[in-house]
Amino acid sequence: AHLDQAAAEVERLCSAYASHDAKALTVEVNDWLRTLGELVTNGRVNLAGHARVISLTGWLALLRSCLMWDQGQEASCHEARVAAAGLADDLGDSAMTAWTWEIQAWIALTRGDMPQVIAMADAGLSASPRAPVAAQLHAQKAKAYARMRDQHKAEVSLDAVRRVLDACPTPVNVRNHFNVDPTKASFYAMDTYRVLGSNRLADAMADSVIKTSTGWDGNAVSPMRLAEAQLTKAVVQAREGG
Repeated sequence: AHLDQAAAEVERLCSAYASHDAKALTVEVNDWLRTLGELVTNGRVNLAGHARVISLTGWLALLRSCLMWDQGQEASCHEARVAAAGLADDLGDSAMTAWTWEIQAWIALTRGDMPQVIAMADAGLSASPRAPVAAQLHAQKAKAYARMRDQHKAEVSLDAVRRVLDACPTPVNVRNHFNVDPTKASFYAMDTYRVLGSNRLADAMADSVIKTSTGWDGNAVSPMRLAEAQLTKAVVQAREGG
């Protein structure tokens, strides 16, 4: 019962990443990391339960790494990512390992180090070439190649994104940050085409992202994706003299 509750909370926290305040979410993540640790130290789980605790702790460590980077705490980001990598090794979880590389690719992208983006993404793809995380890794490469003005390689990477997503089932919870749903293909393509200056394609992808990021009541369900889509449409309009 305790593990089921913990699993539900980890799912909720990973789903809240895109729309909740980072500081408040970090407090909850830290609380649940302590709770999971106590389940083990208090002897409240058997061997199978112990493995499940390690897995849940790994996903929370990945989430904490993302949150720390968002808040400008680079050392804490690195510490959480390294912890997740160690737990992934213990479990033999290649997808979790690939996510640790994806975080490094993402950080390199925010720093403007495009060769490093590609190197980190390739390391992640070596760990898990067919899991949904591979789509995100190919997407990071597409973004990097676009910024390096290599249109051909950017488009090859976008094609790889679509091939991975087409081969993977749609996740039950598409809001979980570590689930890669098919609608992300348009989001990745939008960024790539905007940077490449392919205005028509960028605008079309932005329209698609806006539709999938907005609920039936008009409220944003994916605020960060929606904001980037609106930015993309503004950039296209400015380029075309609108």
